[in-house]
Amino acid sequence: MLLVLAVLALSGSAGAQRKTPRPAGGGRARPATAEARGLEPTADLKAHFGLDLVERLLRSPDADDRLRGILRAETLGTPEAMARLVDAADTSGPSRTDSRAMVEIARALAPFADRPAARAALVNLVNAPNPSTSNRVSSSRADDASGAGDADQLARLEMARGTAALALAATGDALAEKDLFTIVRTGGAGQKAALSALAAYPPKGAALLDASLVTPAIIRLAVRTGDLRSLDALRQAARSMDPLTRAAGIAGLGEMGDGRGAAVALAGMGDGDPRVRAASAKALVLLDAPERFAAVKKLIGDDATLAQGIELARSAQDDAVSKQLLVRIDSPIDVDAKRAAVAALGCASHATQALSALGAWLATPLLAGDAAHALARSPMREARSAIDKALADPATRRLGVRAALVRVLVRGDRERTGVFSRTIAQMAEARDGAERALGVFARLTLGEGSLEKGLADPDPRVRRAAVLASLSDAQRGAREHVLERFARERDPATRTALLAGLAFGDDAGRVTTLELRARAEAKEPDAPLAALVLAQRGDAKEDANVNALLGSSDPLLRAHAARGLGTSAAPDAVGRLAAAYAYEPDPGARYAMLLAIASRTGRDLEAPARRETLRTASRLDPDDAVRDLAARTLQGAPPPRPATPSDVSWLRATGADGGKPPPEMLATLVRADGLALPIVFDDEGYALVPGVPAGTGRLILAPRLPSYEAARP
Repeated sequence: MLLVLAVLALSGSAGAQRKTPRPAGGGRARPATAEARGLEPTADLKAHFGLDLVERLLRSPDADDRLRGILRAETLGTPEAMARLVDAADTSGPSRTDSRAMVEIARALAPFADRPAARAALVNLVNAPNPSTSNRVSSSRADDASGAGDADQLARLEMARGTAALALAATGDALAEKDLFTIVRTGGAGQKAALSALAAYPPKGAALLDASLVTPAIIRLAVRTGDLRSLDALRQAARSMDPLTRAAGIAGLGEMGDGRGAAVALAGMGDGDPRVRAASAKALVLLDAPERFAAVKKLIGDDATLAQGIELARSAQDDAVSKQLLVRIDSPIDVDAKRAAVAALGCASHATQALSALGAWLATPLLAGDAAHALARSPMREARSAIDKALADPATRRLGVRAALVRVLVRGDRERTGVFSRTIAQMAEARDGAERALGVFARLTLGEGSLEKGLADPDPRVRRAAVLASLSDAQRGAREHVLERFARERDPATRTALLAGLAFGDDAGRVTTLELRARAEAKEPDAPLAALVLAQRGDAKEDANVNALLGSSDPLLRAHAARGLGTSAAPDAVGRLAAAYAYEPDPGARYAMLLAIASRTGRDLEAPARRETLRTASRLDPDDAVRDLAARTLQGAPPPRPATPSDVSWLRATGADGGKPPPEMLATLVRADGLALPIVFDDEGYALVPGVPAGTGRLILAPRLPSYEAARP
C-alpha cells in the first residue's frame, strides 16, 4: 500500500514537467527508443516511476485502466511518456477497439504534433479505418462504461480523426500540412476530417489550390475558406476533362463571387454531363446573372437535373420558371418531387398563375397540405385572397385556417375582410371536437380566449390543441396552467403533450421529481424535457439518475440533461459536465454540454475543469460551432443568447398509403436551437407549433427516438 501511494504521489509531481511543443523536422518512422523518436530522454527518476505506472495501466486488459494510462502519460508529459503514447496510437494495436482511447491519444499528442513521431502517429489516426464487424463488437465491450452503441463508436472514431487532423493543422508545420493535403487528395476515411482541419487552420503560405493540385475535394476546401488566390486554378478546373472537377470548378467560381465565371457557367449549360449543367446553373444563380432564369428552367425540364432545378427555383424564379414548375407538377414525376415543386412555387414573388394553381391544389389530397403551407408563406399579397377563398369553402376551410394563421404569425398579414376571425370564432364553439380544437388553437395562438378554459375542455383533442397554443408568445402570461393541468390529466397522449410546458421551466415544482424521473426513463417524446428539468433541480438525491441520463444511449437525453445541469445549483456541475463532454460523440450534445459549462460563471469561472475543457474544445473539437463557442468564452464573451422564437413549424404526418396517420400520433420536434418538444398530431395529421426559432429542425416519430425525419419551420 505504501509503495502504491508513493508511486501515485511521484507521478503526480512529474505532471508539472510537461514540455511545450518545439519545431522539429525529419522522417516518418516510429523507432522503439525515445531518442530515435526525436524526443529527448529525461533523467528524472520520479518521472520514470510515473512511467512504470503508465506501462502497467496501458498493458491492462481493462479498457478503463488503459484509458487511465493514456491520461497519466499525458499528465507526465515527458518524452518517454509521449513515446509510449506514439506506440499506443498504432491503429493496428489495442487502441483500434477503443474509440475513447483514440480520442484521448489524439489530444495527448496534439502539443507535440510538429515532432516527427507524434506527427506520424496523428496522421495514422486521421487515416484510421472503420473497424470490421468483429472489431466493433470488441469496441462496444471496451466502451461499455460509456453506454455507447455501434453508431456512437463510429461517431467517436470520426471524432478522433477530426481531433488528430486539427492537431496537425494547428501547428502550421509544412510537413503536417503536406500530410493533410495528401489525405484530402487521396480520399478515404480521413478525407472529411482533413478538409475540416485545413478549413479551420488554412495554410498561410501559398494558395490552397494551384494548377498542380486540382481535385473536387481541394476545390471545396478553397471555396470554404474563401481563398481568393485560388480563382485562377478554379477557372482552370472549370475546363478539366473530369466532369466532377469541372462541376466543382464552375460551382466554386459562383460561390466565390467571381463575375468572370458567368461566361464559363453559361457555356457549361451545354455540357453533356448533368452534374456540370446543374453546377453551371447554380453558379449563374449565385452570380445573379441575367441568364439564371433560363438555366433554372432548363434544369427543371430535364429529369436528370429536376431536383437541382427545383431547389434553385426557390431563389431564382420568373414567370417562365413558374410555368415550367407547373408543367412538371402535372407530369408523371414522383410525389416527393411534386411536393418540392409546390414549395418552390410558394417562393414566387410575382407569378399569379402560381397562386391560382396553389389554390386549386387545396382540394387535392396529395398536395393540399403543401399548397396551403406555400400560400401561408408566399411573398405575394394576393395569396391572402386565395386563402380567404379556402376559408369560404367547407371542403378546404380547415386548411384555410391553418394557412391564414401561419400567414398572420410569420408575415404579419392581418386580414381586412374579417372572414378568418369569424371562422375561428365559430369553430371554437363547434360541437365537433376536431373542429373545436382547431378553432381554439387558432384563437389562443393569437392571444384570444382563455387558455385555462381550453385546457379544461372535455375533449382531449381540444386540450392538446390548447397545449400547442401555449407555446405561442401570446400566451406567455398563462403558461403555468399547462403544468397545473398535468396532475389532473388522465388521457395518456394529452399527459405527454402537457409536458411541453417544461420548456419554460418548473420553478414552482408542479411536476414532482419522482414523475420527472419516470418520464425521463420512459424515453417517450417528453423525456428530453423531463431530463432537463430533473437535472435543473440540482437535487443531490437524484445525482445518480442525472449522471445516468448524461450517459444515456440517446444523444437528445444527454444534451437536455446537460442543459439542465448547467443551470442548476449543483456545486459539482462543471466537473460532471466536463466528464460527459470528454468522449461525447454527438456534436449537438457536445455543444449543449459546452454551452452549459460556459454558462457556469461566478465561483465556477476559474474552475480547472471548466478552463481545461474550454481550452481543449477551442483547439481540438471537430465541430466548428463547438470550437467557436469555446474560443469566444475563453475571450470573455457571454454565452450566446437563445434564438428568438419567431416562427411556426408546419408539420404533417401521413400513413403509408398517404392517408391520415394513426390517431393520437406522438412525436418529438427538435427545434433549430436543439430544444425538444413533445407534440401530438391532430386527426388530419397536422401539427402547427408556434414559438419556435427560425431554422431547420428534426421530427422524431414515437416510439423510437433514434429514427427521425427532417422538418422545416
